[in-house]
Amino acid sequence: MARSWKGEIMGYSKESIKNAEEVSIVDYIDVTGIGEFTYRKGHQYKLSINGSDSVVVDVNKNVFYHNSVGVSGNVIKFIQHFEGGTFPEAVGKLLQFRREGKVSIQSKQVEVKKEPFVYKIEHNPTTYRVERYLINERGIKPELVKKLISMNLLHEDKYGNAIFDWSDTGLPDGKRVGATKQGTIQRYDSEGNPLPKKYIEKNSELLGFNVTIGEPKTLYVFEAPIDLLSFWSLNPELEDARLVAMDGVKSNALYAFLVNNKKNFGIQPDTMYIGTDNDRAGILFYEEVSNVFDIYCKNIHSLIPHRYEVLKEIYPFYEQIAKEYNVDRNLLMSIHQFENSGRLSNYSIHKESTNFFTTEDIKDESTYSIQEFINKLHVLAKTIQGKSVDEFIKEYYSEQKLVQSVKGIYEHYQLQNPKLVNEFQKDWNDILIKKPEVFTARIDKIPSFIYPYKDTNKEAIRNHFYKQHIAPEIIEHLMDKRLLRSNDNGNPVFVFNRYKQTVGAVEWKEATHRFEKLENSLKGNTFSVSLGNPETLIAFEDTNHLLRFWTLHKGNLNHTHLVSLDCMTQEERRECIQDRISLLKDIQAIYLCKENLKTDNQLETELEGLSESNGKGKLRILKPIFSETWAEELRKTRNSYLELAHQKQKTRGQEMSL
Repeated sequence: MARSWKGEIMGYSKESIKNAEEVSIVDYIDVTGIGEFTYRKGHQYKLSINGSDSVVVDVNKNVFYHNSVGVSGNVIKFIQHFEGGTFPEAVGKLLQFRREGKVSIQSKQVEVKKEPFVYKIEHNPTTYRVERYLINERGIKPELVKKLISMNLLHEDKYGNAIFDWSDTGLPDGKRVGATKQGTIQRYDSEGNPLPKKYIEKNSELLGFNVTIGEPKTLYVFEAPIDLLSFWSLNPELEDARLVAMDGVKSNALYAFLVNNKKNFGIQPDTMYIGTDNDRAGILFYEEVSNVFDIYCKNIHSLIPHRYEVLKEIYPFYEQIAKEYNVDRNLLMSIHQFENSGRLSNYSIHKESTNFFTTEDIKDESTYSIQEFINKLHVLAKTIQGKSVDEFIKEYYSEQKLVQSVKGIYEHYQLQNPKLVNEFQKDWNDILIKKPEVFTARIDKIPSFIYPYKDTNKEAIRNHFYKQHIAPEIIEHLMDKRLLRSNDNGNPVFVFNRYKQTVGAVEWKEATHRFEKLENSLKGNTFSVSLGNPETLIAFEDTNHLLRFWTLHKGNLNHTHLVSLDCMTQEERRECIQDRISLLKDIQAIYLCKENLKTDNQLETELEGLSESNGKGKLRILKPIFSETWAEELRKTRNSYLELAHQKQKTRGQEMSL
């Protein structure tokens, strides 16, 4: 029973309660993933949580306001109100988060004007205790520890703590803008409660501990300095990279690093690896970054430990039940990974999700037996039976970010075999210390696509399409996006990506005068491009038709998705269009772009059925107005096409509207 007496409230001292109250509400939300910030202006953050969008967090006061019900309060009250926890449960949870260094602290009233960071840490003349802790207890490579000390980025203070200096460049001569204190021994308060082992130095700027290696073209992102050093120890050959630690999961800190990288090095990283922890906060952070930060970085990949690994003891049941119900084994594994990272427990990653392997109670983390897992797997397989991957995902996942997450996991298993482990590891230090044995699943290997050509001959590409009258700005745009490259002969190669990973390409063959798909290109994928937020989908019989039509209508194809269906089987074409309809939620109409030649109408029939069955109305057909082919149309009318088209449409009494 909760107790209350002078100096203690419900089993916690006033000092402990004060420590809990200081936890930042914003950090708590980021770590737990309990809500989603939908709007930020100044110090007011609008929050969507538990179906309500009337919640505002004042980051200066560290207070929330649930306006529709008239409830407000501090972070303890926040947990009580939105999670139904008791006062002691809320305090205990917040103190635990502080001890683990997952959250930053924030006084009840924060001044709007922040004081500048002043480095006041007194260093020990030796670093013996820090070296012993990092090397012997955390398994960090001795040469890396020595290197950081020589770079003036790692120190020992007079209490024996490890001090990770935040350099604004990640280099020895960079400006100190903050510091992380990492305890090397566990200390306790006067009441015997363990004190946090990690602190962020007061007034540290919005950045984190970081190290720059060569030209920072690639960003490796971690939650803590120890995770960063653990990964580096396992991958000492890293080059042209910047390793950064956010001290938690903080999208604003990641954004600050991107801005900083551009400012100090003139480089916008083209690839980013997210190596956060394999838990709810780390996975939700990766999903947020994948959805939001793709405007800053072209390639964002998961580096979360054991994110795609499968438990060795349960893998055979995926195989067995998939065969029994004639369903896709990779989809079974993907749903399990999506819901709870493949665990044998009710631990749920997403608050609003399917619950084949979890429960609806986000706080339920109880475990279950292998037999219970098998029973759950049977239920999922029965549910999937008779449905394609796209049909199942469309039926059970309504939010775009959930669709992308499930499909991202599924695509990973399509590209490569799952690795099997005896147990999951949470972070990179666990991987380093425990060095878990990894097994290769005994299944037919699915070949992964490796782009075979190194360099792009841009001049050869420009000349090739100049002769075809393709608009130069279109060609430059596609080359800038790395969607158009060349083979060793200078012939065009159109690359197609899937969830920011290159999964195939088609290249022009002079001998046959057509595009052919490169070996090991992932089945069902093709060249496509989105212009704005697509509301219209236009399918083309081949890539050249797409480029000619785009040239004729450039500047008038806003909010359009263009997709080429050449080099695809009948089944692949259907899957490709259905996939885009499922992913591009704003699509209102579907068009097929054809030529005025007698051709097989099979494609038209297929797309007509898809358009109507998906509620997009009747399939519209686009054909050249003045010529038999799109090539002739472009040659004849490329300079005055739109004006002539309008005149022709008026005489025909037809309207062509995209």
